[in-house]
Amino acid sequence: SLFCQGCGVDLLRLASALKALPVDERQQLLRQRVPHLEQWAGKWTRAICEPTEGHLWEADHIREVRHGGGEAGLANFQPLCVACHQLKTNRNSAAEARRRRQAAFQERETPPSSPPLTPTQLSAA
Repeated sequence: SLFCQGCGVDLLRLASALKALPVDERQQLLRQRVPHLEQWAGKWTRAICEPTEGHLWEADHIREVRHGGGEAGLANFQPLCVACHQLKTNRNSAAEARRRRQAAFQERETPPSSPPLTPTQLSAA
């Protein structure tokens, strides 16, 4: 078995069960097991039409690629259903955008540094 590390669904069992059903009956099972997938229409449709790796689950980098996770070994991967992977990606992207906005704001708010006072300026003050 292969379990989503986000929601806990048994991904291989779900794929097998979906494949055994006619396409028009797959929605109900998918809605029961991975209800949060329905918010992404394209991912939802692909999971119903072709319930396979890439359409039901993906290998997620635990440590993001942009933070050095692309060079890590297998220990940096975890299986996530496509819905949990999308939620994680959205959450990480939002956090990165907040961090960038905050850094830009702090940069604008930080007054330019003044050169150090010379000994003459110090004695005149």
